[in-house]
Amino acid sequence: LSLSIGSNTTYANVTELYNVSRTPKTYTSNNTRVISIDGGYNFNNRSGIGVSLINADKEYSIDYRVNDFDMNLTEQLSYIDMPVYYKLKLVEINKISYTAVMGGFVGYLYRANNQILSLNTQSNSMLEIRSFSAAKRKSTWNFGTIIGGDLLYDLRKGFLVLKCTYFNGFQNTTNKNSRYSNPQLLHDYYYVDDDIRLNNLSISLGYIININYQIERRKSLW
Repeated sequence: LSLSIGSNTTYANVTELYNVSRTPKTYTSNNTRVISIDGGYNFNNRSGIGVSLINADKEYSIDYRVNDFDMNLTEQLSYIDMPVYYKLKLVEINKISYTAVMGGFVGYLYRANNQILSLNTQSNSMLEIRSFSAAKRKSTWNFGTIIGGDLLYDLRKGFLVLKCTYFNGFQNTTNKNSRYSNPQLLHDYYYVDDDIRLNNLSISLGYIININYQIERRKSLW
């Protein structure tokens, strides 16, 4: 059983573009936090299975231009991800070992917010909407594959672990039926959601507590 805290970098993989303005959009990855609770079962000293419960904020920014206005929209998506994976120890040197992990995950979107900034380059005036809900325009569920590795240091009673995991999302995060549901975004800011799959790289530091158990057979008194 382990608890890990770290950073999450989100990469927006655009599968289909939807532009209202003539200029293309530019996507920028942002770093956010991630908290993970992990458990598992070891078949032997080298291999086992694991399952995690992850609270991950996934964020990226979109820049585009409309006439004399520079626009910046930030997507802030909060997921509960649950990966299930196979783990295999590849290297062990003294107290240090490296374990490879691979498997799949399911994610539930529990909060989705946008922030938008409009800058008039002629007058240098700025208009900002700091936070508004994007939940209606987003898909509730996500799923995909994971691959990564854990670097462990043996502390006798437990392990210090550095986790590096790459999540490859398969689901379009945009709800196609509600793409045009926000008229203010469409008419005032000339913005409409692209079809996007989310990939993210999670790097965290944690501590593993080993829980060992065995079933004892009692001798019959008869």
